[in-house]
Amino acid sequence: MNFCPRCGKEDKLIDGLCLNCFKETTVLAEFTGKLVQCSICKRWLSKGTWKTFEEALQDGIKHKGLLIETDTTNHGNYYTIEYSIDYKKNIFKGVIEVHSSVRKIACTNCSRTRGGYYEAMVQLRGNWRKPFEYANWVGTSKVDERKEGVDLYVIKFAEAGKLVGMLKKKFKPEVKESSSMAGMKDGQHINRKTIMLRFK
Repeated sequence: MNFCPRCGKEDKLIDGLCLNCFKETTVLAEFTGKLVQCSICKRWLSKGTWKTFEEALQDGIKHKGLLIETDTTNHGNYYTIEYSIDYKKNIFKGVIEVHSSVRKIACTNCSRTRGGYYEAMVQLRGNWRKPFEYANWVGTSKVDERKEGVDLYVIKFAEAGKLVGMLKKKFKPEVKESSSMAGMKDGQHINRKTIMLRFK
């Protein structure tokens, strides 16, 4: 056994201190993040990505050791986070109080949705109703039902590609693609894709 230089107790030492002195002098976890919420979809901004509230809170915790578990409680004007940390093969439990004010903004997707922005138009033609109901068209800024079918204005081209791929695999439609120029941004041409799917 070693002696704790702070209290003189003979005990197993953690970072040069006995267990009690280590707990009294060491901050293992604290909340250093900022709370930013989308005023429209209610998601929370964390590390450049919009996430759930629990994920954003956990991302904002600065900690030593391995963060094992967290449990968040809303107290109206502040939050508490109960945590468990494995630090050098010792399990410590504690509570963090979060009194940070919440900043409200509109996330990129919600801003684009309200402004009618889109990078790809997906046109469903033929017997399109079953595929339309089957697909989860999240991320569209507009849905326009027409006499010949339905046009979906998809905010991100990558999302349109995923959805089209899923419909191709499930329903085997005829697919045609075309591109058009939609203007300039930062000195570069902005192209939009039109993807037409014809179902039998």
